[in-house]
Amino acid sequence: MPLLFSYGTLQQEAVQLSTFGRQLHGQPDQLVGFEQSLLKIEDPQFVATSGTAHHAIVRFNGKTESRVSGTVFELSEGELASADRYEPAGYKRISTKLASGKQAWVYAAAPNVQQAVPFFNVTDIEASLRFYVDGLGFAMTMQWAPEARVRWCWLQLGEAAVMLQEYWRDGRPAGAPAGPLGQGVSVCFMCADAIAIYHEITSRGISAARPFVGNGLWVTTVHDPDGYRLEFESPTDVPEETEYTG
Repeated sequence: MPLLFSYGTLQQEAVQLSTFGRQLHGQPDQLVGFEQSLLKIEDPQFVATSGTAHHAIVRFNGKTESRVSGTVFELSEGELASADRYEPAGYKRISTKLASGKQAWVYAAAPNVQQAVPFFNVTDIEASLRFYVDGLGFAMTMQWAPEARVRWCWLQLGEAAVMLQEYWRDGRPAGAPAGPLGQGVSVCFMCADAIAIYHEITSRGISAARPFVGNGLWVTTVHDPDGYRLEFESPTDVPEETEYTG
């Protein structure tokens, strides 16, 4: 069962009863490498439930001597989802190791920088969309399409995204630099199961390298129509350099 560390109102019996329908029983513990401050909450329902507008919030600072005391609770998956609904905007659930050595979830300050999105300039965006959408399973969630032709788009797959923009000059696709694009650069997508990704994309006709284990990760590699290298990876305990045979 998941563990949740609380340094704030989830330690209060009244909040536990309203959020989980029961009183939680936990153990004292500490966050390591975090500092605590106050956040003003604007959500009136949350303020009414918790009884105050100013709430403790923690931010990671990486200093081992910086600690925040609280309580670690064991919850069901359903109760963890209830805790997610309870927490207001400004908090993000992250996983961290506590002073006791336990791995637990904690609600911390939502980081300012939240996502890195590769931006690929491509020579034929229609071919690229066939590869990314039809082949890899991305969904196009935003686009810029002057003259009824997509020239830029945002593609989403799970929590990962890429942007594509077509080279364009004098009213037509043109202007790409000479030579292969993206030389020396790999974009790595961290997955729950890279082998499942391998089976999914090869079943759609995408040529993908047979998965192998490197640096404690299953890795399968594809190249898009312009030569950009994409790697789908997932953690594993299988020995290094093992090649998938399924």
